[in-house]
Amino acid sequence: MITGDIVASRQVKQEQYDTLLYTLKQTLAFLSDYDGARYDVFRGDSFQIIFPQPQDAIEAAILIRLALKTKGGFEVRQSVGLGTIDQQRNDLSSSTGQAFNLSGLGLDLLKNQQLAVFSDNEKFQRHFELLTRFLDSTLSGLTSTQALVLYEYLTVDDRSHQAIANNLNKSRVNTTKILNSANYQLIDSYIQQYRTLTLECFNNG
Repeated sequence: MITGDIVASRQVKQEQYDTLLYTLKQTLAFLSDYDGARYDVFRGDSFQIIFPQPQDAIEAAILIRLALKTKGGFEVRQSVGLGTIDQQRNDLSSSTGQAFNLSGLGLDLLKNQQLAVFSDNEKFQRHFELLTRFLDSTLSGLTSTQALVLYEYLTVDDRSHQAIANNLNKSRVNTTKILNSANYQLIDSYIQQYRTLTLECFNNG
């Protein structure tokens, strides 16, 4: 599951805040339809989203970050917690279990990064702690245009550069240039490796 909050939300102007909140809710709703996730937004700038399958969580975290960066350059802190769930209530903030504890406590530990993954599986943590720091740094450096094109790439069925270019009314050459500058292949490889190791390390029930 993911626990997250918007960075410096109190400094966002009201007209921008409406865009921010709309984008966040629309993205969470998309993930709910796409991955069968459940989500809750609370205190205006915080959210939780839980996935039936833990291998879906990191791509969702990336999409949330890209969507917010695309719409207004907003940044978000996210803590992915991988573990068991004891009791899942309608109000996610009052649900209990290892995944909730790891995700919530992990968010409090985030200081110099915006994204981290927490679990009690030593093999998984050893593989992904440093990799996730590199991913976080890459996402932090993206422009809004790079975020837009990368979001499109990750969410469409036809990932050919020509199809993405057509969807965004851009040239294929420009689309390829933007994707390359966003390190899309490395990000895609990270997602695939995360999915593979999550399936190995965690019981998906």
